[in-house]
Amino acid sequence: MNYRTIIGNIGTVYDGTSRKEAMSRFHEYRDQSASGYGRAAGECVTLMAGDEVVQEFRPVRQPFLTEWLPAQEGISQA
Repeated sequence: MNYRTIIGNIGTVYDGTSRKEAMSRFHEYRDQSASGYGRAAGECVTLMAGDEVVQEFRPVRQPFLTEWLPAQEGISQA
């Protein structure tokens, strides 16, 4: 079986027959993506076995606020 670990803006970081190595790379880049630091920050990380997705990490992206939210009751606007 062929395994691949693919990172959104980087591409394939592992392509081989070792499931253990593919999983190791998946976890390494998943942690980098989740940390928000480095080239893999905020990127999707996918582990494939053949043509099937085995695991996928999709980071939660925060929407960019273009205006202030209205003050909530009990909270003053300063």
